[in-house]
Amino acid sequence: MRRRILPILGLISIGFWPDPGWTGSSGFRVVPMDGKGFGVVAEKTFDAGDLVYQEAPLIMWNVEDATKTQLLNLVAAIAVLLSVFLLVAFNAVGFTPLPLAAAAAFALRRRELGMPEELQEQYEQLSSEEQDQLKGLSDCSSGEKTMMGILRTNGFSRGASSSSSTLLLCPVLARLNHSCSPNCQQSWDEESGQEKLYAMTKIQPGEELCITYCDLREPRDKRREVLRAKYGFLCSCPACCHTDIETSDARRTEIARLQENLAAAQPADGVEMAKRVLQLLDDEGVPDLMLRGLACTEAVRHCETLSDPQQARSWAEKAYDFFSKARGPTSEIAQDAKALDWALDSQMSDDSSRMSQLEVFTCHVPKPGEGRTSGRKKPEEFELLH
Repeated sequence: MRRRILPILGLISIGFWPDPGWTGSSGFRVVPMDGKGFGVVAEKTFDAGDLVYQEAPLIMWNVEDATKTQLLNLVAAIAVLLSVFLLVAFNAVGFTPLPLAAAAAFALRRRELGMPEELQEQYEQLSSEEQDQLKGLSDCSSGEKTMMGILRTNGFSRGASSSSSTLLLCPVLARLNHSCSPNCQQSWDEESGQEKLYAMTKIQPGEELCITYCDLREPRDKRREVLRAKYGFLCSCPACCHTDIETSDARRTEIARLQENLAAAQPADGVEMAKRVLQLLDDEGVPDLMLRGLACTEAVRHCETLSDPQQARSWAEKAYDFFSKARGPTSEIAQDAKALDWALDSQMSDDSSRMSQLEVFTCHVPKPGEGRTSGRKKPEEFELLH
């Protein structure tokens, strides 16, 4: 008889603490943190671009499939209620409608509302240790703790787009807390089937490793609003406690505005705008290498339009450096930037060939804010509790 995990999850005590030492060999540890429940702390120095950790997901779940399952569950529940009502009525005259009885049997077979059978099958294939790791994660949805709630709270999107319908559950990386000036960035590697975490700046031993759950270019009040609504906590990271929040908000808002208008700008203006984006990111202390790479990509396009291959190549080199550190040197987006750099370096006489290469490259570039966590809610009662 198949195990039922929802009752098990419902009995987990608040004091459940997984062994924080299971990630010690990776250069960091998962440790209890005041006001945050758990967090990830570096045990060695990481440089920008270092691969901090990679983890294969224990659970992969398509949200669209989950929606279909929820609809089936709803239909099944209605079928049960309708069947019971009509069965009683028909039994009063000695008649049992077989179609309604079949509908009730189907509804009862669904067994766990909110726990799709396919997800339960994945869970039951895990070892007991892996199951315990998942059960120790937060569920910020209302009501009883469920595996669906854990998945929606801690899941990462699969692929570059934050709108991806597939969520990945990686119990170690799920312990990463949020910062509005994060020092790490995670991304999905389709080839290896793993979620990878890269350092975006130099990290010293003892520093907490953080990622972001929101668009960093929004002003503080907007970021806090999104984080509180989606993830259940009021952010008090260093960026949100900035002594001059008006200046901080102005910089981040300008970064968003410049990146939104960068592609359509006049070529000479576009190059200056890209420089301004990089300067603002430095001034604000946001080590987001993807945002930098995106600005450099647009600068390459504008330099090409200005027939300035030397400057175009310089920007392409910067784009490759940023993308290779943010996603790894073998990632598709980094390799496209490298190929573009080579094409520019060869001083190709066929301008259309160079532009064709550039178009191939830019079609792989994600929009700002994509590739970040999707469906993550951390954690309960406006605190970063795991």
